[in-house]
Order: sequence, then structure tokens, then C-alpha cells
Amino acid sequence: MDDVLHRLGWAQSPSRTVDVQPKGRLEAVLERSDEGGSVAVVHDGDAAGNRFRLARGAFLRHFGSSREGRRIVTKAYTAEQRASRAFAAELLAPAADIAKHIGDQVSLAEIDQLAQYYKVSPFVVSHQIQNHRLGWINA
Repeated sequence: MDDVLHRLGWAQSPSRTVDVQPKGRLEAVLERSDEGGSVAVVHDGDAAGNRFRLARGAFLRHFGSSREGRRIVTKAYTAEQRASRAFAAELLAPAADIAKHIGDQVSLAEIDQLAQYYKVSPFVVSHQIQNHRLGWINA
């Protein structure tokens, strides 16, 4: 994903982690690096979650209503924030590719394996399966 972001003008290191836990519904902040490229500032948490927040930031920076200046990635249910979640899920764990790896029935263990493969959380994989009606999840 970093290669794609670099071609879009993002900083050499497109994300920067901080030790401060965001409060409320805030998940990440999009800023400009010293060199002028975009950078997502995220909490130093799990790598899969930060990768997802970075992908959401890419949507907001390039397809959102306000593409310049600071932007925030939040847990809000606005149309734009929902679209950023859908974009990130499809970018990182494409439904068509997931479909190639599963049958009609999908176990939680298979979801965990796919999550590791795509470097996302199991939640992202299960949502892709459900939202695109790729199969049934056996709990």
C-alpha cells in the first residue's frame, strides 16, 4: 500500500505513530509532512488497525469532500466516514480475492488466517464476507 500512497504524493513514511491514546471518537489525523506529503498520525497500537486507519485516511485525502489541510479519521457514522471504512476494507482485503480463498461455509479459524494474510483484523474479513455475501460464517 505504501507504494500506491507514494505515487499519490504521500510522505516517504505515510504514517507516524504517537504514544497518546486518542480520546472520544478520534482515530487518526491527516497532516502534511515537513516535505509537504500527506501523513496519517495514529496511536501506537496494533499494526492491522493502523494500516486500516491509514487506508481510511487515503480515501478522505483523495476522495473526501475536503482534500486539503488537516482531516480526521473518526468512529462517526457520517456518509464520508462510512465510505472511508468501505474503501479501506476493499483496498486491503478485496472481496473478489477473499472469494477465491473460501467456500460456502467459513470457519472463524479461516477468517483468522485470511486476516493474517491480508494484514487486517478478523473483523474486516468477516465484514467483507457478510457485506458481499461471499459465504456463511460458522461461529
